[in-house]
Amino acid sequence: MFKNNDSPMKWGRFRVHTARAKPRPPIHTEYVEDYDSEANTEKQQHPSFSDDCKDLASKHTTCVRTAFQRAVVSVPVAVKPFSLAGPTNTLCCSEPIVTNVRCTGVKDRICYFTITQEICVEVPIHFGAEAHVGEPGVECLQTSLEDCEDCMESDD
Repeated sequence: MFKNNDSPMKWGRFRVHTARAKPRPPIHTEYVEDYDSEANTEKQQHPSFSDDCKDLASKHTTCVRTAFQRAVVSVPVAVKPFSLAGPTNTLCCSEPIVTNVRCTGVKDRICYFTITQEICVEVPIHFGAEAHVGEPGVECLQTSLEDCEDCMESDD
């Protein structure tokens, strides 16, 4: 489906890689405890810990720092085309011609013949496509407290 080409192509201000993206496992953002859960009773006592922090930050002067994470994000995309025939309209282009007339006689009481007619059929065809995206993957690059100087804002 995709041309396997590792060189990026230019699309607007962005470079788009046309090679097939490999699916990556989802990233779990939940806090994972690496130690005995029985020893950590503070989290059990304060289930709304993040809400408490937001309240504290809104009541007090804080020191805010912004970190920047460079990453390469990719998502597999599949485009599935479709076509659908609309209602037809038939036009007669000539007079009909009757040929191959034969009868089986009185016993079977069946008559056979062929009618030939030149026609023109208008067939409207609707073409389109649907795009389906898979789960995105990410390859983390460097993390810094410095601004990403060579990056531009997107045109949302």
